[in-house]
Amino acid sequence: MHGTKKVKDCFIPANWKMDALAHFYTISQGSSSFMDYAARLQEARNALSSGGTGFTISDSVFKNHLLFFSHPILALHMHSILSFDYAETRVDGLIALMSSTWDSMVAECVIRSPLLTTLLNIPKPTKAFVPLTERECNALKQAGGCYHCRKTPVSSGWVKHGTHDCPGDEANGVAPAPARPVAAVFGEDEDNSELDGDFITAVMPSCILGNGSFSEGEEEADGWNC
Repeated sequence: MHGTKKVKDCFIPANWKMDALAHFYTISQGSSSFMDYAARLQEARNALSSGGTGFTISDSVFKNHLLFFSHPILALHMHSILSFDYAETRVDGLIALMSSTWDSMVAECVIRSPLLTTLLNIPKPTKAFVPLTERECNALKQAGGCYHCRKTPVSSGWVKHGTHDCPGDEANGVAPAPARPVAAVFGEDEDNSELDGDFITAVMPSCILGNGSFSEGEEEADGWNC
């Protein structure tokens, strides 16, 4: 017995009971599923089972924690069940009832499934930009297509647009075209009075072909740039 105590003193922290008790009371359902929450709570309870007086978790304490630290909407649903006799319900019965209530809420879209929430939050990959070749530029120009999303009027889901206002192609990971400055000429205020000769200018980006050469003086085809 003395040897067993020495082994425990070497490998088990002296304050493990307090740590395990604190861990139990920090557990809540949060955004996890109910069964995951119940399993974590039961595991923490089991860890305290050998803690002795003052550290073991009774059924009533476990039930209270299971119910009141569950998802707020689930807890409200449990409160609204008129036939629910909380005092007489055993731990396993409470877990089964709350689990079926949770599954029903997810199926009826009262609450979103944690797995679905995780999937929806995954950012969609953006397709890496690959410069067009001069031949591809000419082909898109002749077809009246867009140099940004590289679609043409015969492409599926085509909506008439130019490179500067391209809506992108979400299916292929192409983001919408970024806003670019628009040239402004002599401005007038709301009273149509001239602004004392002041004017605003903006520099438009030059057109660069796929081979890196500038197409100076070349007119755009239907408002699209390469």
